[in-house]
Amino acid sequence: EGGIHRGQEMLGLLITVLDKGELSHHWEPKKIVDFRRTVIILTSNIGAKDIASAGEKKIGYAEHKTGNHLSEEQVKELNERIYNLTKAAYEQFFPPELRNRMDRLIVFRFLTRSEFESILEKEILALQTDLFSKHEVELKLSDNTREWLLNFGIVREEGVRSLQRSILR
Repeated sequence: EGGIHRGQEMLGLLITVLDKGELSHHWEPKKIVDFRRTVIILTSNIGAKDIASAGEKKIGYAEHKTGNHLSEEQVKELNERIYNLTKAAYEQFFPPELRNRMDRLIVFRFLTRSEFESILEKEILALQTDLFSKHEVELKLSDNTREWLLNFGIVREEGVRSLQRSILR
C-alpha cells in the first residue's frame, strides 16, 4: 500500500508542476523550484508487455539466422500496431487529469531496411574518415560486406547499436 500511496503522491506532484510551473516542498514552502521554462519528458516502457504478449517478437526484421528484413509495408503495419497497443496502455495507466496536461505521446518505431542502409552508410563514412585522418588508412567495403552487415550485423533487440558494433568489429 505504501508504494501505491507514493505513486499517487508522485502523480500529484507532476500534475502540480505541469499546472503551476513550480514546485515547493511542504516543510519549506518558501523554497520554490521554477519549472516554467522547462521541458519535461517522461519515459516509460508502458505497453511493452502487451506488445510481447501480442506476439510481436519479429520486430523490424526477420529471424537473425536468415537475415531477411521485413518489407517496408510490414514494418509500417507493425509500427502502427505497436503504437495502438502503447497508446491503449498509456490511456489505461495514466489518469485523464495527467494525460490532459501532456502535449504528445511519442512511441519509438522500428526501422525499415532502407533506414538501416542509410545508417550503415553514415557509420561506414565516419569510420573511413576516422581511419584516414588518424592512420592514413583507406577502408573500402564491398557490396557483399555491406549486405552481410545489414543481414547479420543487426541484433533485433539492440537495433542500430548492434549494427554500429558489427561495423567496428
